[in-house]
Amino acid sequence: MMSMTALAAALLSISCAQGDSLVVGGATLKPVPAKALQDETFRSLTIELVIEASMVTPINLDYADLNGGAWDQPPLEGTGFQSGDRAIYTVVADDPHETLGGSIELTMAYGNLVTIEFGWEDGSAATCDASDPDIQALALQTELEDSMSTAPVCTVYFMNPPGTMTD
Repeated sequence: MMSMTALAAALLSISCAQGDSLVVGGATLKPVPAKALQDETFRSLTIELVIEASMVTPINLDYADLNGGAWDQPPLEGTGFQSGDRAIYTVVADDPHETLGGSIELTMAYGNLVTIEFGWEDGSAATCDASDPDIQALALQTELEDSMSTAPVCTVYFMNPPGTMTD
């Protein structure tokens, strides 16, 4: 009988093309595409900004900071948003147990700050909140979707307050 070490060495020495398969002990083994392996070993948290407010634009991104994970595409400080704009920022982790989290700070046209804080610790639900300590000319709404998946999405809506005129 072949030892496990010898079997592993034999399998590692054989190269298979993507469509090829290998028969070992009656079982057919096929190579797994690298993308499929990557999809199984990471998680992400997406922050989507939806600018529907016309009264407070432009809205400028002041900074974005992470305390866990890495930006897929980092937000660019100084980016300005107008009514009708959308922006998507995704924080990823190569380790399925890594904590994801951070904050994004935006300045409204009238000078107030909106802070979006988000996080996702291993073994707990993702969180996301947007706040303006002196909210008057803006209505914020935060929705967390797919919170039980490996890729939840936090959507933050910037809207005109109820009862105001829109464009």
